[in-house]
Amino acid sequence: MSGFLPELERVYRFDGDDVRVRMRPLENKDLGPMMRYSEATGETDADGNPTYRIMDGHLGDFVEAVSSLLPRYVVSIDGLTDANGNTIGVQQVAGYQYFMGLVMDIGRDLMQQAQMDGESGKNSPERRGDSS
Repeated sequence: MSGFLPELERVYRFDGDDVRVRMRPLENKDLGPMMRYSEATGETDADGNPTYRIMDGHLGDFVEAVSSLLPRYVVSIDGLTDANGNTIGVQQVAGYQYFMGLVMDIGRDLMQQAQMDGESGKNSPERRGDSS
């Protein structure tokens, strides 16, 4: 059975709020703009997914790339409000520097989920020992 999920949900702690974000998995064509400014750490997360860090000097480039993709991939953001109690949506998160930390967390998760996890990665030729 495939490990593919058509929608992912993550909860982030941001500015004192628990923010629930539902997102679609990243498409192949959109991984490149984010990968251009990041590099693998050589480590994996608790689920066996590779982890990445932003390359030195490219924080702004990475945030810009992720911000431009968020409206296409984030299905909903719940639990995030402004100082007046108004709901904050994906357009605001993607558009304002104030949310840079949240944008980076979402971008990192989109990238990590785009990679095969430890279990499904066993099917790749490299892991089977098949060099063809």
